[in-house]
Amino acid sequence: MNKVLIIILAGLVIVPAQSTDQDNTGETLPAIRPESSAQPTGESPPFYDYQNTFQTLQRQIDSLKTVVSIYERTNTLPPVDKKLLELIPIPENQHRIILQNGTVVVGTITGESPTEISLQTSLGRLVIRKNLVVRVDENYGVSAEVEIIGEPQITVYPDHEVVTGQVKNTGQKRADFVRVIADLWTSMTTSAGQDSAFVKSKLMKYESGVITDTALEPGQTAAFKVIVAINPGTTVEYRTQAVRWTETK
Repeated sequence: MNKVLIIILAGLVIVPAQSTDQDNTGETLPAIRPESSAQPTGESPPFYDYQNTFQTLQRQIDSLKTVVSIYERTNTLPPVDKKLLELIPIPENQHRIILQNGTVVVGTITGESPTEISLQTSLGRLVIRKNLVVRVDENYGVSAEVEIIGEPQITVYPDHEVVTGQVKNTGQKRADFVRVIADLWTSMTTSAGQDSAFVKSKLMKYESGVITDTALEPGQTAAFKVIVAINPGTTVEYRTQAVRWTETK
């Protein structure tokens, strides 16, 4: 019979390990496996199959590259016959009007009054109030450019004024039907009178058969004389002049 040594210390009961590999029931305890004999179990499979996803993305990128390459080769403007372009009517804008709010209106002036300017544009006919206009540019770009030389001479009469001077075409094209517009103004910026006159220059015959002496070649000068009647009951405080012209074949 195996002897069991029981030690009682401070109320604790300590039972030493069995001296044999069998307990009282006769069962054998499992042998302890040494640490060095443990074998790794390997990594568990990933939760998400990212490798297949990367391959799918790569195939999609390659396909997109092919589509873009084909698009770049085919997305070009077709050749246009120059004669066909000449058949398309393109309006020739003669004037550029800059307004106080910064708006730029491009077209051809077809009429003018002391308070308004009528302009034909690609969108239709516009009427612009003169008090909104900052500047009117005539035939901007490579075109005619007519300017008044120096200060015009003003001769004042009780019921009218006479404005005389010279203009010059400083542009690169011929200016046709050149006229000078003279305005008289009151202290309240209301019109005290307006009139215009064509310049006197060399005779010019146009394709339409019209013959006139109001054209100016580049670098050419011409004289003008405008007689402006003073509106009854108004007092003239200041004066302005402007030049208008067209370009005709």
